[in-house]
Amino acid sequence: MIKFLYKLLLFWGIIYVVLLFTSKYDNYRCDLSNPSIYRIKNSIKFTNLHILFVGGSYTYASIIPSIFDSAGLKTYNLGMPAAGPFIYELLIDNYLSAVKSKPKFLFLSISPMTFTDACDDWYEYAVHRYLTNPVSNEKILLENKNIRKYFRLLVKSSLTGIKNISQSLCNASHSKPDDMFIDSKGFQPSENVINDSEMFHSPNPYPEMLGYSFSDKKYNKLLELVKKYELMGIKIVFHETPSFHINRCFTHELLSTYNDKIKLLGEKHTLFYCRNISSYPVKYFRNPDHLNTAGAIKFTDFLLQMCQSRINIFE
Repeated sequence: MIKFLYKLLLFWGIIYVVLLFTSKYDNYRCDLSNPSIYRIKNSIKFTNLHILFVGGSYTYASIIPSIFDSAGLKTYNLGMPAAGPFIYELLIDNYLSAVKSKPKFLFLSISPMTFTDACDDWYEYAVHRYLTNPVSNEKILLENKNIRKYFRLLVKSSLTGIKNISQSLCNASHSKPDDMFIDSKGFQPSENVINDSEMFHSPNPYPEMLGYSFSDKKYNKLLELVKKYELMGIKIVFHETPSFHINRCFTHELLSTYNDKIKLLGEKHTLFYCRNISSYPVKYFRNPDHLNTAGAIKFTDFLLQMCQSRINIFE
């Protein structure tokens, strides 16, 4: 029995070592056709910014830096799919460590989704592996204490690593970003327009969201980030993008808690939002909760007006 257990342990130990070795090559060849990876790599080319926008997919779908550029404001959109406060910190720290001048303002995105388990999903969006100084999967394990997701993440990294190694051995050409991302400074455009029936007549486009609860851990992490970056001399502004058409998908308890929390945020910090549903009809959305390009133009114009009237952006 002991001999069998020894062989079994040896077998899984060898598999783990192979997975660990190959996983280290998951970022050996960065897939720049992936908008998220390109956005991270491209962001550090832009320094001395007035504003660095940080958030989830609502951010990269809703804020157009070129509109701010036309007003003399240098900005970059560092939105990342399903990012929450923990990924915010990784993205911001990575950016700050790579540029010479800090941004004057950090605009942090908030929404009911920000404080749920749908965000900061390291398995689905392993952004930690594509930073200037990549964070290991093991460090993510220690911080999140989730063995099951760690092994899933390790296997995923290993498969990507094996693919990268084989492509290098075959001298495969490197991937390139889509033309529409090259000059967008992080903004991800879409001309798609959702139809009315998809928006309003579906009883619940995202039924899994009824199982979400508000995470105090993520809210407290956000407050930690505010203190951390304010101590560096960076001013913090919160912004909420128009995603209110899917609020019916959340529980009343989650929305009530969220509204109470952002009310507290708004009392101590600058908060920009627009909840006038009539101002953002379905023609401005690419899907139930993400603005299309027309909607992004409208929302970015709103943000720019708020910047010009509420904060001394040029000081």
